[in-house]
Amino acid sequence: MTGVDALDGVKLLQRQLEAFFARRTDLHRRLDVLVITHPHMDHVLGAAWVLEHFEVGSLVDDGREARDPARPHVDEYLRVAAARKVPRTSITE
Repeated sequence: MTGVDALDGVKLLQRQLEAFFARRTDLHRRLDVLVITHPHMDHVLGAAWVLEHFEVGSLVDDGREARDPARPHVDEYLRVAAARKVPRTSITE
């Protein structure tokens, strides 16, 4: 998957979530959990946006800290989650 494909995927995610919550106003734009299976761009690129635009009850990921210049999108979702005080659970093997 290229960066362009991943960006298109983020736009699709944004449209789908906005449409879903427009229909389900009873959910108050809340996701109980956001699960990040692994830190590849096509899995985490939209995570920071989700954390910024919705109330997220908890974050589950693989526990790795990015600190890798090639993966700034991981640092971004971790920063947003910390700033919004979203509890993080890390699952390792």
